[in-house]
Amino acid sequence: ATTTTDSDGEFSETSLALGWHSVTYSNSGYIDANVSALLDTDGQTTELETVRMLPDNCTNGTMSGTITDAVTGDNMSNVSLSIRSGVFENLSPTDTQGFITIEDAGGSTDSNGTWSIAAAPGWYTIKGAKSGYYTNHFNVYSCGNQADQNNSMSERLNEGEMRIMLSWPKTNPVTGTDLDSHLQIPDNASSTFHVQYPTSKRTFYYATNTYECPSCSSDQLNDNVTIDKDDQTPPGDETITISKVRSGTYSFSVHNITNRDNSSITNLRQSRAKVRVIYCPVGADCSNQEEVFKKKFHVPNANGTLWRVFTFNSSDSGSG
Repeated sequence: ATTTTDSDGEFSETSLALGWHSVTYSNSGYIDANVSALLDTDGQTTELETVRMLPDNCTNGTMSGTITDAVTGDNMSNVSLSIRSGVFENLSPTDTQGFITIEDAGGSTDSNGTWSIAAAPGWYTIKGAKSGYYTNHFNVYSCGNQADQNNSMSERLNEGEMRIMLSWPKTNPVTGTDLDSHLQIPDNASSTFHVQYPTSKRTFYYATNTYECPSCSSDQLNDNVTIDKDDQTPPGDETITISKVRSGTYSFSVHNITNRDNSSITNLRQSRAKVRVIYCPVGADCSNQEEVFKKKFHVPNANGTLWRVFTFNSSDSGSG
């Protein structure tokens, strides 16, 4: 089937069969871009990542970046990286089709988590794997030399634990400077609390039902919702960890704090921001990646400074 994007660059296709579907974006003066996504549930709607089409005068170059721990921000050593051409959504952690290691593709990785590889112009998918961490896929591109194509990985969770990871790349021109994570959570008094930057509101403790826990035990200190990592410049990534998902409603949003006074600005939608969620339900084997819930959200193509990413309740599937 062939379709054409509208004036906002958007398109849709309906009544698709279950399975893998590939989309090729073509336009005069640009390199074709290929995106593949898996539909594995009846009635499923998949929003593809917004792909920047690369001009056809792009030259070969070197792609590079750094892999960090999503919670500590530390550079990660001994990460196994593999690469394939094209953008892929909803890949299984065990999917190896088409991937070759960075080293076999002529690239390199080092003990500081840094990777680099020379490549022809176009988009690529990189798969990162390390023992004790969840396998992760991220998209990179080559058009001349492109540095700072970073990614973070999450360590294995405990039962009932959830991790929410916001990331945005360095674009040229810069569109996402300081993006902030905001999470509304249920507390112990049938009300809600707002976990956000600044530091005084970055950690909520269930033992005291507030942001402070001065006389708490170690177990009480660890029963929390916290912003583990905050960035204020691109490439940026921020992480929120919920130590134990409780009954009640959780709402996560992203705010473009840099341009907060301009409600019609396009910077957020052009930021290529994405949010990844990992959740290990109670009773699941958190070391089995097939039993862990994973979902990815891409910033929508809409003006403004606030992105309401998702709302969920542990008793239902949520929205967003």
